[in-house]
Amino acid sequence: PITLWFCFAYLAFALVMTMAGRFPALGGMMPEWLFSAFNPNDKTNLAPYRFIHFVVIVILVIRFLPKDWPGLEWKVFDPVIVCGQQSLAVF
Repeated sequence: PITLWFCFAYLAFALVMTMAGRFPALGGMMPEWLFSAFNPNDKTNLAPYRFIHFVVIVILVIRFLPKDWPGLEWKVFDPVIVCGQQSLAVF
């Protein structure tokens, strides 16, 4: 349960930091050292907070999505599965 609470807390923190980057009034309320660590939000580099965000989402999907969920076989998910298979070859 503590991992689950950490995941939700981190997602809430990430939402606040993203909104602080978009709205200067909210960004001004953040400490400068914290705000500068997350902004500008460079999408080309794999920053530690991006990796943690990815891990948190994986943990939540594993926790709440059953492995045998029939929805995973829907045709609408085929492009997502193909993208996932192609990205594995890159790594």
